[in-house]
Amino acid sequence: MKFETFISLILVDKKVVSTEDELNITDPPYKIELETGILINPFILPKKYRGKLSLLFMKML
Repeated sequence: MKFETFISLILVDKKVVSTEDELNITDPPYKIELETGILINPFILPKKYRGKLSLLFMKML
């Protein structure tokens, strides 16, 4: 069986992302994973890291 994987970055407008926040955000994509077999790997971070992440991803490219 071949698996596809999608990586997504989700920025949340909060100072701190709690475990409960992460579970509320990742639950719907997990249901899609079960239905389709496509793996969805979300990175959930506070919005304040947006600029720092842009620099990190640019360095990786």
